Amino acid sequence: MLNRFLSLRRRHAALDAAVETEQARPAPDTLTLTRLKKEKLAVKEELITAARNRVRRKLRRSHLKYPLQGV
Repeated sequence: MLNRFLSLRRRHAALDAAVETEQARPAPDTLTLTRLKKEKLAVKEELITAARNRVRRKLRRSHLKYPLQGV
């Protein structure tokens, strides 16, 4: 899972660089920018989901190790 998370972070950074490069052109292609930004947003959403799932798994594991007693 960590490999997937790191891969997504690299992809997000590459898309960010591509957006900046396209915007720096004298006449940026708006369709290209739109596509890149949508893809970047999709990767960001996937990163958020992966991070949430990772936290949930950690919480579940810690709960199994240290169950609440007397509750």
